[in-house]
Amino acid sequence: MPWQFRITGGADEGRVYALNTTGVTTIGSSRRHADIPLNDIYVARVHCEVEVSEERVLLTAHETPNGTLVNSQKARQQEIRNGDVLRLGNSEMCLEKVEVMETAEEVVEDVPEVEVDVLAEDDAPADTAVTDVEEAIELADEAVEETVEEALPASHRPEELTGQSYAHFQVEAVVARGQCGVVFRARNKKTNDAVALKVFAADFPKTEAEMQRFVQTWKSVLPLRHPNLVSLTSAGRTEPFCWLAYEFVEHVPIADIIERSRKSAQIDWRRGFRVAEHVGKALAFAHEHDWTHRNITARHILWRSSDKVVKLADLGLAAALHGSDLRKITMRDKVNAELVYLTPQQTETGRFTNGACDIYSLGVVVYALLTGRFPFGGDTQAEIVRHIRETQPVRPTKLQPAIPQRLESTVLRMLAKNKEERYATPKELLTDLQAVAASESAAV
Repeated sequence: MPWQFRITGGADEGRVYALNTTGVTTIGSSRRHADIPLNDIYVARVHCEVEVSEERVLLTAHETPNGTLVNSQKARQQEIRNGDVLRLGNSEMCLEKVEVMETAEEVVEDVPEVEVDVLAEDDAPADTAVTDVEEAIELADEAVEETVEEALPASHRPEELTGQSYAHFQVEAVVARGQCGVVFRARNKKTNDAVALKVFAADFPKTEAEMQRFVQTWKSVLPLRHPNLVSLTSAGRTEPFCWLAYEFVEHVPIADIIERSRKSAQIDWRRGFRVAEHVGKALAFAHEHDWTHRNITARHILWRSSDKVVKLADLGLAAALHGSDLRKITMRDKVNAELVYLTPQQTETGRFTNGACDIYSLGVVVYALLTGRFPFGGDTQAEIVRHIRETQPVRPTKLQPAIPQRLESTVLRMLAKNKEERYATPKELLTDLQAVAASESAAV
């Protein structure tokens, strides 16, 4: 019987770790010595171990200052059962039986027609949320080195789909290359609708657990739709790739708008305000349904020129890929590309972050739209991290005097170093944005 631990409390809350089918799995705080590494300073390097056999699951606790609790009772060596809760330091983890999945082919048949939206699981920590930046880069290097010899033949590279018929799509052209896959413009042959088809590397997923998380994430967000979210119309696996099909949005990349703003002497603050308002509404809707994004950057926000509607993309992606080898391999690129969007807490080891990260990262994007520059920069990663942790951003009105004071105050609160000083929820942010709109009614 397959088993897994679901982290239900502490810095790693939301993560799921599969146990070895048979044999010993170690749990601790060391990424090098523990099979299940916890970001908890009160957990020993190797805190306990769990042995799985056909007959039982046996916990053996090591001698540690804080001990190991099973269902609130101190344990040394005992059998643990489905639903039992372990407490190590400040972390809690629940033992669960894993429902045996169908074969990969059977799963594929179930998934393609699932109608899903682009949302992310609440409290599914971003991969960098509790990992020091330098450590993330080191781990990413190790992952890349381990996979270099496993380079896929050209026929198993997503780019080779250009111009081909794939699943029920006619693939047209590459429109973007992301850290986790390639995005094509394609046409759904059943409906003749244009779609943005995201295709992942052929070696994802590597395990049954990765496939199960991918499938269940999209199924669980099926009923969610919002005008400021990019809709995901279907998802599936057609050998050798997993794929996601989004509504196709004709848009101007926010990153391009920021770059143009950098070269402009005068910037219209209304565009930054509109991005804050529309993405704030998308986040409020997602948070009402207990989901967070955890990876907001300029490339995840789309400006539709035809009606000036702003849409947030890729909600759900971080949750679907969480813990996968693909996510680990792309970590270095992720850190390099997205460092400026990280909260101070996300740059420190062992710090737990929550949905307040979304608001902070949105604040980074809005600040850049208002001023033409990011709030924190530097020539090296270490310098950028130091500024994120220690330096206050230049007040936007010093760079663009036309920015309303209320809007400036709102953005600075979004960027507060202390997460308790930021907006606790997107609804709080929207309240202040509505006040900005009221005070600047003529301009807005």
